[in-house]
Amino acid sequence: MPKIYCFILFMALFSGCTQLQYIDINLKSPGIASGVLIIRNDTGGTAYSENIKNHSVKLTHRVIEQSGYYALNISNSDKTMMDLKFDVYLEPGQYDIELNSADPAMYPNIKSPSATQQELSAYYTMAAKLKGDRQKQYRQANARMNSKESALLPKDAFNKLLQTENDTREKLSNVEKEALAQFVKQYPKNITGAHIMVGMPYEGDPAFYYGIFQQLPVSVQKTYDGQVVGDKLSALVKLAPGHKAPDISGVDPDGKSFDPKTLKGKKIFLVELWKSANQQSREQHAPASIENLMHAINDKNQFGMISISLDHKMDWWLSAITDDHMTWSQYSDMKGNESINVTNWGITHLPTYYLVDSNWNIVDKDLIWQEIPVAVNQYLQHH
Repeated sequence: MPKIYCFILFMALFSGCTQLQYIDINLKSPGIASGVLIIRNDTGGTAYSENIKNHSVKLTHRVIEQSGYYALNISNSDKTMMDLKFDVYLEPGQYDIELNSADPAMYPNIKSPSATQQELSAYYTMAAKLKGDRQKQYRQANARMNSKESALLPKDAFNKLLQTENDTREKLSNVEKEALAQFVKQYPKNITGAHIMVGMPYEGDPAFYYGIFQQLPVSVQKTYDGQVVGDKLSALVKLAPGHKAPDISGVDPDGKSFDPKTLKGKKIFLVELWKSANQQSREQHAPASIENLMHAINDKNQFGMISISLDHKMDWWLSAITDDHMTWSQYSDMKGNESINVTNWGITHLPTYYLVDSNWNIVDKDLIWQEIPVAVNQYLQHH
């Protein structure tokens, strides 16, 4: 075969393998006359950028390198409102996007042939409506509670009104969980559930979120987002009260490892995760603070303390133990933030406090200092 024909055949095959795909985006922005539209990919890089003029902007026949989730950012030139950010799914095709004229911060109306984007729009629209309903219910209950008429109500009627206000406040605080549950129920074969869950606050109720995650299709659980969410939730669920507490990595100042089997003579222990450079940790170690804690505990003989340091320098750790008069059990693996204790105990901030029983089961977690004696006394009262 002549070389020229081989070359033509090669180029034809090559062009077929590298066929470019395109996206068209028409954005209408009532309320925002001028500004900037920036669309970022999942690594934060800028995929597209264009100025908004006369309440609109068009991106025509732009190459889209990869279908996926993007962040649609809109900044307003006159700064009369905060910058807006929306979660979108982009793939080749036409996208017509219009901001809400009454409230531009609400999720925009997006018309697209993308099934993934349609599902994403359904979730955010549902969540926004539900939040609006819960806010309205709470405002109404709060207004009735603070009205002049409420002070004249009989005790039973007043208490009922107070309960209604508390119930509506509780529903408002849990609206994100409610919206997620409704979405998964309405879309049992969803393809966006794991992505939606990525940024949610699992720590407050990992059992709930793990239950929702398990309702997602297996194919969604196996996506990258699904694996991230699943791994985090699996770890958090294991830290729920009633589960076995994690092992402690490291040794005490004498080089001895921790063994939960040696916990005898006390019913409940405070496990503290801290660092010598953390000011709040050090303040709680002050003799007056420890004395107040012990004074507030009804049965001091049944209460013990264990501290796990996330230090990476031995001299810092030992100096802090001495300076803070820490006479209770101390452990550290000297690996700082890279310590396996960070992962095993789900540490996101310092100090972190757990309560565990003599069988090394978690009793309570994520306590603030002032809550510790109350939780200890409640446990000892029933055990």
